[in-house]
Amino acid sequence: MKPYAELVVRRMPEVCPRSAEIAEIDDHEILGGVLRQQQPVPRAVNDGPSDAMHDWEFRGRRDTMPLSRSTLSRLVLGLSDGRPIVSADDLILTTLAETIALHERVKQGDLKPLTDAAAAIVASLRQGGTLFIFGNGGSASDAQHVAAELVGRFQRERAAMAAIALTTDTSVLTGIGNDYSFERIFERQIEALGRRGDGAFGISTSGQSPNVIAALSAARARGLGTIALTGRDGGAVGKAASIHVNVPSESTARAQEVHRTLLHVICDLVETAFVGFPRS
Repeated sequence: MKPYAELVVRRMPEVCPRSAEIAEIDDHEILGGVLRQQQPVPRAVNDGPSDAMHDWEFRGRRDTMPLSRSTLSRLVLGLSDGRPIVSADDLILTTLAETIALHERVKQGDLKPLTDAAAAIVASLRQGGTLFIFGNGGSASDAQHVAAELVGRFQRERAAMAAIALTTDTSVLTGIGNDYSFERIFERQIEALGRRGDGAFGISTSGQSPNVIAALSAARARGLGTIALTGRDGGAVGKAASIHVNVPSESTARAQEVHRTLLHVICDLVETAFVGFPRS
């Protein structure tokens, strides 16, 4: 047994004092990190808590965090495949901490692309333009969310705004996907509906979605304003747009959470441009 083995603790002494089983594993990840014991590991612990189980740490992607026995005992283990998970409370707190940290990182970054995106949408709408929004999966739902906020209302009564999500017509999507390719499902709609002065807003957490890249490229060629909202480093999607709003995270879930906040900010800025700030 290696003195600094990575471990799975299948049952903690606090839960079952006489049957705390320890199993050695290699580089096992827990929420993107490794749970390590800092003392030599006994082959078995059958007589209650052991001093060798006192010094643990959680090595994450960025930080190393010491774990007390009370914290460690909250790990919920013993799934059928032996893979450890974290207790519900820990998962909730970790998720909230991660999304707060990413929001703070974006807050401290360059906000000009965000205001530029809202200003471009306002300019297009004032000239009678239409905003076309598109993306895949969760980003497709975000596209529909934005269209709903603009066509309906975000927070204040005002005239309806022309916005269309290119993710909703299943006949169009399946027809283009079948007859051409999935890569062209948004591009073909831009070719059919887009006019100079309109806006094209592509959303991609990976920054690499081929159909979003194709649609933004077609939009630029036709004289539409182009906006990209991305994750990771923005990739080819960010490069395909005139205005690029980036959320620098490798996590799709965390990027989507910040995307939704930023999309609400854009809707608020656009609405405010037309009807002013709400009265207090």
